[in-house]
Amino acid sequence: WVNLYCAGRSELAIGDSRVVLNQETEYPWDGNVRIGLDVSGSGTFGINLRLPDWCKHPSITLNGTSIDLDQVSRNGYAHIDRGWKTGDTIEIQFPMPVERVYANPRVRMAAGKVALRRGPLIYCLEETDNDITPLSRISLPVDAEITTHHDHDLLGGVTTLSGSCLIDSSDDSVLYSGEQPKASPQTFTAIPYYAWDNREPGFMQVWLREAR
Repeated sequence: WVNLYCAGRSELAIGDSRVVLNQETEYPWDGNVRIGLDVSGSGTFGINLRLPDWCKHPSITLNGTSIDLDQVSRNGYAHIDRGWKTGDTIEIQFPMPVERVYANPRVRMAAGKVALRRGPLIYCLEETDNDITPLSRISLPVDAEITTHHDHDLLGGVTTLSGSCLIDSSDDSVLYSGEQPKASPQTFTAIPYYAWDNREPGFMQVWLREAR
């Protein structure tokens, strides 16, 4: 059972077979996974590959031939049962577009808001990357184009998101106003949620108001 997609080597005893799985990947920054096999013995067994729920259109090839996932998938795994031999190669592709995530309508604090996800990771905004105070001024247009960039030097190496947003630039010197809020265009930067609060102190926000 392959549950975690991370580069490494696993050696297993399956019946009278010694099986080595060599996994090459840059997941979760890249959705391509390559698993090479080294098998001694009879080599007949099943390999179960986890199909994460966040990925809508995964694909798998075995020695360059596509696997029909409709035929082999069950309970969140692709099950491939065959006689394996040294040199067999499984390649998995998990497309990773930037996606918008919406909360259950019962979650009052997230009503009318959106979060950003790429692959298995949820993203957040930190004040250290965004010169906007407070971050609650931000709204994200429904048609905003969001781009990705992998920064090897940031937080141990992370993929960031950036795009256009709107900032509430209304006068904040009064508590209430009869004027409509004013919106100014600006750009934002988002980092993976797990990596926040590792630089300077400041606020963080996951859920952003969505502007239609």
